[in-house]
Amino acid sequence: HWDVPFSNQRYYWTQGWECVKQNPSVIFTSLRYIYYLFAGNPLWPGQAEAAFYEGWFSVVILPLMIIGLLAAARQWDTAVIVPALLLLSLCLAVWLFKSELRFRVPFDTVVMLYAALGARAVWLALRQTDPLSAMPARRRQTED
Repeated sequence: HWDVPFSNQRYYWTQGWECVKQNPSVIFTSLRYIYYLFAGNPLWPGQAEAAFYEGWFSVVILPLMIIGLLAAARQWDTAVIVPALLLLSLCLAVWLFKSELRFRVPFDTVVMLYAALGARAVWLALRQTDPLSAMPARRRQTED
């Protein structure tokens, strides 16, 4: 198929639809490529830093991003939810056209925005459960 120029989009769309007709389950199995945007697909293979980066991203950044998205969804009528549309469009494109981690890298600023919102939400939740934060300020000062 490589003898057909990439500018011949009709050919490639037809090939894609033929693939779906032959194996309709590919619509569901392609959802795994969204997972590969965030984990299980190192950006720089063979480097020790890649394993650290992937671990840090999967264990710290990704959960904070999800918490941040949930916090932003509670304010869906404010501007903070607009960048989520970029992530949604990325996930839809990856679902349809397959994925590599490098496709996510330009969107990392949006990921970091929501990770920061998630870190803030976690911080505020932890402060609310702190028994000292529930005390009036004057009473805390006298106990210190």
